[in-house]
Amino acid sequence: MVRTQIQLQDEQYLRLKRCSTAGDGSIAQLIRDALDLYFQSKKRPGRKSIRDIAGKFHPVPMTGLKKHDHEFAEAIVASKRR
Repeated sequence: MVRTQIQLQDEQYLRLKRCSTAGDGSIAQLIRDALDLYFQSKKRPGRKSIRDIAGKFHPVPMTGLKKHDHEFAEAIVASKRR
């Protein structure tokens, strides 16, 4: 863990202190939990892991590629030969 210092508004501190005193955890734990919830809500929707998309795409034949795509594909094939 990293130790840090923050400034809270009086009302924020009092509310945290009340929650802490009521047995909801330390002030530090309450802040960590709040940050976890905040970051959880900010996750980008629709992002998938590689396991979610593995096997869902099929290779395109080299004959169906545009010139710049064909050159890129050839460079990849050549780099695998090295």
